[in-house]
This record gives sequence, structure tokens and C-alpha cells, in this order.
Amino acid sequence: MYVLTSPRTISAAEEFTYNFKMFKGATLVGEITAGGAHAANLHSIGNNFYVATVEVRAINPYAKYHWKDTGIEPDVKASAPDALNAALRSTGEKLHVK
Repeated sequence: MYVLTSPRTISAAEEFTYNFKMFKGATLVGEITAGGAHAANLHSIGNNFYVATVEVRAINPYAKYHWKDTGIEPDVKASAPDALNAALRSTGEKLHVK
């Protein structure tokens, strides 16, 4: 399986990507993800001011770190617009198809 990534990969899509990387269940192709590991909720404190509180932390039991602020590094680096072509090329190489 191939997962295409970009800086716009965030939230649940980023956790999905991270888990597949940890379990070695997919090849990640594209750019580093956004680095948004913790979900926050906004709470109004009046006059258009808000406080954000982290209420969910993504934890993978097999990882020593999380991707907060650093993002997830792809296995095959490619620009986001070229990620699909890079994944297809990688598939062809693994199948020895030219």
C-alpha cells in the first residue's frame, strides 16, 4: 500500500499515516506532513478571544516519539504534485516492470 503525503496531511489523516509507518504497512510517498499530533478545542473567553486546550494526544505504543511540530518523513521523497507518479514508479520498480 502507498500513502501519499504533503504538508496538508494533518489531523486524522496524519495519525493514519503515522500508524502505517510504525507498523511498516505502507510506503509513504510525498512531502513531510504538517506536524499536528495533538487535537485542540477552542474555548471562547469573550470579545472574540479564545483559548486552545489540548484534549487529545495521539500515542502509538510502538513509537518513541510523536510527530508534533516535526511531521512525518516519507519513505520516498517527492513533491506533492508528483507523489502519485513517484508511487507508480516505485511500484513498477518493485515489480520489475519497465
